Amino acid sequence: MKRLHFVLFLLFYCHTGMLHASSDSVRFQLSFCPQYLLKGGFKPGADVRVSSRNWVSVSPEFFSSSDFVSSTIGANSSLSADNLTHQQYNQLQYYPDELRGFGITLEDKFFFDPQNKYSGYYIKGGFNYTKINISFQDYTWQPYVKNNITYEDLTQTNGYLNIEKFEVLVAFGRAFKLGSNFRADFALGLGNNIANSYTNLPGYRNYDRDIIDYQYNGAIPIVTFQIGYAF
Repeated sequence: MKRLHFVLFLLFYCHTGMLHASSDSVRFQLSFCPQYLLKGGFKPGADVRVSSRNWVSVSPEFFSSSDFVSSTIGANSSLSADNLTHQQYNQLQYYPDELRGFGITLEDKFFFDPQNKYSGYYIKGGFNYTKINISFQDYTWQPYVKNNITYEDLTQTNGYLNIEKFEVLVAFGRAFKLGSNFRADFALGLGNNIANSYTNLPGYRNYDRDIIDYQYNGAIPIVTFQIGYAF
């Protein structure tokens, strides 16, 4: 909730500053995307002016989160079956999945107003690469031998899910000046995700519930917002 309040405060601050205008020339900007805080991420960035209209943006991404979302449970998970005792189910359903990851976004922005100020309308194209590792625990049937007979026992097992995601995007945006050096940047567009994944427990976790999830493949809407400081 504190993260949500912080993001809403930034949005309100940006809205109140959109009427400020300036033609001051700038060459460099440091920024970050506050919406990433809502999912346990952090995305700083750097924009460099290469011509009067053209800016190049480089933005690393970092993810670190501990969460358990029941809708990520796959069809093979013991949580989807009726073969667990009530005690086993309660022990597992609140165990958080551990998520760690990193990524990088490269973008080329073309401003329609050539005033060297990182302000006004622009169009951009870009590429994103993200690598995510999700570790979890679940119950699996493990064989064991007793008196030369093979049995299976329900055992708590460590699992992992590795995801690599590639995304291309194109978007239309607008940058606003806030005060003397701060900038707010909004963009809307369209992208396409290609996600590849590998796990030691197939079917136990599925992070492809919707268009913003890590394993989603296909077309996605692009909505970006960032706060920056221009030099």
